[in-house]
Amino acid sequence: MEFAGRFPHSLDKKKRLIIPAEFRAVLEEEQPQEKGFWATIGMDKCIYMYTPRGWAALKSYFSDNPFQKEESRYVERWFYANARFLELDPAGRILLPDALKDIAGISDKVVLVGINCRIELWSPERWAAFQARVEPNFDRYAEEVHEEAARRSQAP
Repeated sequence: MEFAGRFPHSLDKKKRLIIPAEFRAVLEEEQPQEKGFWATIGMDKCIYMYTPRGWAALKSYFSDNPFQKEESRYVERWFYANARFLELDPAGRILLPDALKDIAGISDKVVLVGINCRIELWSPERWAAFQARVEPNFDRYAEEVHEEAARRSQAP
């Protein structure tokens, strides 16, 4: 299962966000009995959202990789302290907690971005800044990612 695409949306008067049908379909196909997403603060000051199965895989990662360094403990604490399960209502909407919206700088508009196994929620301003930073450098970034992958595949 994977998420892809970019969808600008607005929150309704009750601060609910409609999840695009494409994203709801991934959730329905993966785990039809669980109607919602796990959300937490992500890197670059956006919100990460995972399906219940994706969240379970992430929990497994944290459990299998016990954190020893101070920074690692901070990441785990921040990640879980800000986590919430956001239940989908029958209309396919979620209610975004104020704490997550505040950290991500989201007010009445949001950009939903499908990133493989997660959905990212961005304030339109931060998303525009991200695009402005990445677009002129995309070729160089892609080459660096490819070179890093090649180095890792050659490592003993």
